[in-house]
Amino acid sequence: MVPQRLVAFIAPPGAGKDTQAEIFAQRFGFERFEMSKVIEENFAAASPGDKVIQEQKKIWISGGLLDSKLIIKWTLDAVRKLHAEGKSLVLSGPLRKVEEAEADMPVFEELYGRENIWIFHINVSLEVSVDRNRHRRICEENRHPVPNTPEYKDLKICPWDGSPLIHRKLDEPDIIRERYEAYEKETVPVLDFLREKGYKVIDINGEQKLEKVSDEIASYVKDNFKDVKRY
Repeated sequence: MVPQRLVAFIAPPGAGKDTQAEIFAQRFGFERFEMSKVIEENFAAASPGDKVIQEQKKIWISGGLLDSKLIIKWTLDAVRKLHAEGKSLVLSGPLRKVEEAEADMPVFEELYGRENIWIFHINVSLEVSVDRNRHRRICEENRHPVPNTPEYKDLKICPWDGSPLIHRKLDEPDIIRERYEAYEKETVPVLDFLREKGYKVIDINGEQKLEKVSDEIASYVKDNFKDVKRY
């Protein structure tokens, strides 16, 4: 029996973690867990009168990091539900702070087993991050990320589900700079924490062509996990 597995992408904005998570999910049949989608769904379901949640929403829109206790709860609630459904997951977004990693990783390990958890670290410079995000779009229906590459440049609709492509306010240059600074301050220490705890962190150069990045990730999976089915 093939074990359930959990893959997490850690990367600054613009490194392509959402795109690579989407490619990974489609290539290997994993369920894609997008933290920004979980956040948006929880904000949409919250009462307009909930002052705490509404204040957190303002922080999120401005590019800041949300309260870790809130993110931890939303993450673990969703992961437990998907694990109970028998899903292998590919995450893009959680593990943004050491506090979150300290809370999330023991639960992830309890559910999936340490040997079935893979962490991919994709890195790009601030300049590349800003340039990529200012042209980045997602689809309205299912939030498929559409990269800023020549083959997708002139598309108006999503190539996967046909819904309109939109540009998020979160991807404006000023906000991306703030998000990148927050990543360096809050998320880079997570990588050190994971390594110190003995988790395997696979470093990937995100400034390569999209296909090169995804092929490098796929090659790692092929070389190390023979039972993972390719789609």
